[in-house]
Amino acid sequence: MQPALMQATSRESLATVRVTLDRLVDTLDTQATLQLADDLFAVASLLDSEIGLRRTLGDAASPASARAELLKRLLSGKVGDNAIDVSTSAAAQPWSVPGDLVDAVVEAARQSALAGAEKEQLIDRVEDELFRFARILEANGDLEQALGDANKPVDTRVKLLDDVLVDKVSPVTKQLVTKAVSTPRGQSVFGGVESLVELAAKRRSRSVAIVTSPVPLTAEQEQRLAATLRKVYGREIAISVDVDRSVLGGLRVQVGDDLIDGTVANRLSDAQRRFAG
Repeated sequence: MQPALMQATSRESLATVRVTLDRLVDTLDTQATLQLADDLFAVASLLDSEIGLRRTLGDAASPASARAELLKRLLSGKVGDNAIDVSTSAAAQPWSVPGDLVDAVVEAARQSALAGAEKEQLIDRVEDELFRFARILEANGDLEQALGDANKPVDTRVKLLDDVLVDKVSPVTKQLVTKAVSTPRGQSVFGGVESLVELAAKRRSRSVAIVTSPVPLTAEQEQRLAATLRKVYGREIAISVDVDRSVLGGLRVQVGDDLIDGTVANRLSDAQRRFAG
């Protein structure tokens, strides 16, 4: 299920899982982040195939600690500790329906893969590859139908996908698209890839700082700002400068949903509002 279609309880739980994941991946190197993605996809496949387990873990009436402990015992020795931490955190949350737990783990796996691409500075390439593949599917209905045909074995459909991609995309893109084919979670293949394009775009926006300044920044100023933002966010942040004389002085910095407005125009506006009030 798409997050936007989840009921309120599941949306809140998904937000908690996202925070847990983001805090974790910011501490991991590239390889550990990509391994986390592999492990989380494996956990999602397990939950997707085991209906009884999924229902037990998605039963909000049972104690959260018991659900988390059950999943921890099942996963111990099969996936890494990082994946166990994220998965048990998800299992401890209340979910409107058990399937939402699986969807949350799938999204965590996707975000981990994209975070790995981000750390390798390949997020732009991955987003472009996903976009191009979505356009191929959009223009070729027979291909999408063949990749999404539930009457065909998963291995057959994945083999077809491999034949189409033929080492033309990065490993992260291939992993994400392969999972969209093998674990669709109610989405069409095209819909799954389109949702990946959206996730990649949002992920990329987290690593680009849109800086509004009344004058162009020098190379030294850009480097200092990038170094400061790297310390704040724990990852590389690219600087994109927009010169706007109306800001008068100072800088406005936007990274994803975060906005830091230290411009003179903003301070004057605040002062005017306080005076008017």
